Amino acid sequence: LGARTGAEVYHCLKHDPECVDVVEVYPDFKHMARNHFESLGCGCWTDPRVRIITGTACQAAEKLAAAPVRYDMAVIDLTSRTCVAPLEALLPILDRVMTEDAVLVFQLGEMVVEGMAAPAHTLAALKAAFATVQPMACPDGVRGVHVLAVCSREPLDGAIRTTIPASL
Repeated sequence: LGARTGAEVYHCLKHDPECVDVVEVYPDFKHMARNHFESLGCGCWTDPRVRIITGTACQAAEKLAAAPVRYDMAVIDLTSRTCVAPLEALLPILDRVMTEDAVLVFQLGEMVVEGMAAPAHTLAALKAAFATVQPMACPDGVRGVHVLAVCSREPLDGAIRTTIPASL
């Protein structure tokens, strides 16, 4: 949910998924991505496995819930000011489109000098919905360090190495 330049999509495609569905709120995103972000996304926008679905997160999730496909993984950007779905409304819909052993990765924000300003209610909502909520810091090599929450209904296998900001 939210693809920006396509770097996340490109990295997902490296793992040979059956499909990558990208949900974007802006209808013009498909044109912009293919014509202006193609080099940043390393060609991901022309890959036949990539579909761009426009609409809000809740609208797209409802549409996907009606289809038989279920997802093993979702990457959800909660940092955008245009994030139109309250997390509490989105989580039950995501529950219907995810497999039992799915992993969800929520981008919560960026680290700043004085610490991460992830809203406490966001972490509380994730902890109420998932058996495992593992915060982690992920440097992107360009803009800084992103703070993520890796969530699962089941315990994670420990293969994920994390650096947990003290402020979380």
